[in-house]
Amino acid sequence: MFGGTPVSISNANVISDTEIRVSHPSLAAGKYLVAIPNQLGLTRSRASLVVAAPPTFTAVAVPSSLQRDRIIYDAERVAAYTNNNFSAGAGGTPRIERNRLVAGNWVTDSLVLNGSPLDIAMSPDGLELIAITPSTLYHIDLGNWTISLQFDISTVVSVPQNVATFVHLAMGNDGNALVFAHGAPQRVFVYNVLTTHTFAPLVTFNDFFDTVIAPVSSIDGRRILVGTGSPSNLYYFDTSLARMIPAVPGFGTNRLAYDRTGTNSLIDGTAYNRQFQVLGTGGINLSHAAISPDGTRGYGVVPGENPSILRTYDLTNPIGGVFSEIGTGITLPDLPGEFLAIGITPDGRTVFVSGEKNFIVQPLP
Repeated sequence: MFGGTPVSISNANVISDTEIRVSHPSLAAGKYLVAIPNQLGLTRSRASLVVAAPPTFTAVAVPSSLQRDRIIYDAERVAAYTNNNFSAGAGGTPRIERNRLVAGNWVTDSLVLNGSPLDIAMSPDGLELIAITPSTLYHIDLGNWTISLQFDISTVVSVPQNVATFVHLAMGNDGNALVFAHGAPQRVFVYNVLTTHTFAPLVTFNDFFDTVIAPVSSIDGRRILVGTGSPSNLYYFDTSLARMIPAVPGFGTNRLAYDRTGTNSLIDGTAYNRQFQVLGTGGINLSHAAISPDGTRGYGVVPGENPSILRTYDLTNPIGGVFSEIGTGITLPDLPGEFLAIGITPDGRTVFVSGEKNFIVQPLP
């Protein structure tokens, strides 16, 4: 059901235990609760389908500060969230920054947490932003931009104070987030975001690692890429199986990007298929990159380049293992800085580039 509009179950495509795809009928602009009828007549979902005209973006640079490593786009609210966490450039207060398009202009505000925001992820229903600092996990209500719930790490792991810290998180499509901790015997937890708000150790995963590289979810949330250090390995988490699976042993990673379905990935300038076989490389020009939702294009910016150029590469037809650039690049409206995060909208029409100088909005041709 989309609100009061039924959809025939014969149109449903069951992808896995955590994902069902259904095509909705033509609907007027508005918000429609997504529900599967049951014998008890209970509403078991918080998710809604939002129907709205796509926004029109123009290239713009919004002044900012601090390094960040995550950009999350909120299509419902036409907003982008970043975790401004590391001191770089002009410095400033660590915070979660929100850039919203309001009456044609980008408006910036922020939330300051108890500590530096190390990572952020959006709940599958789009209602909350989950954030972690070294000591605390937060729920942020995106409707009113306030903290609605929080957990101290001492309630999750039993170790002396200030020994264990949260370091990263990533969201699956089943309503659970992978939460990574440092300094604790158990390094990976499954956190129930939507209902019970409980933490459970990922007991099926016992590999030791000292550090974790910022994990990345496929847009549909069915897969999560995880790079580790000491030792260096690449894993993927299969949400439907609730299992962490070795992908490439002994593989060191720095920056990861995933397409919509977890079919293709970009890792430090090189593209891989679903089985993690090399497709080709874009070299340094794709070392800081986003991948299009359909996995056919890579978009990269070289840190510190002046002028700053957004380059596009065709990931479908490498020549001699090297991807061809499409066009001559797009000059960004200003310099983002040297410490870059790059994101893309789910429709693949706009790229965001954010650094310690500016948050850049760049529509694609």
